[in-house]
Amino acid sequence: MPEDSKPARKRSPRTGTATKKTARKTASGSKPRATKAAAPRKSKSAVAARPTADQIRDRAYYIFLERGCTHGNDMQDWLQAERELIR
Repeated sequence: MPEDSKPARKRSPRTGTATKKTARKTASGSKPRATKAAAPRKSKSAVAARPTADQIRDRAYYIFLERGCTHGNDMQDWLQAERELIR
């Protein structure tokens, strides 16, 4: 094989020395596939999802309406809405 037709080797960014890419083959002769790590599955019964701020805000507003639209209890409404949505 003539010297000109050889592919150029890449230089390693760490050492500056030439590196050669080699692909490993499996026993069947094909290249191995890249595998992704499986994400842990969350059981619906084991992990309760936290309500979003929008969900809490909406529920607190309905609590406010149920109380007759009296002002001054916004914090109590918010906390009650959180408790109800977490259950």
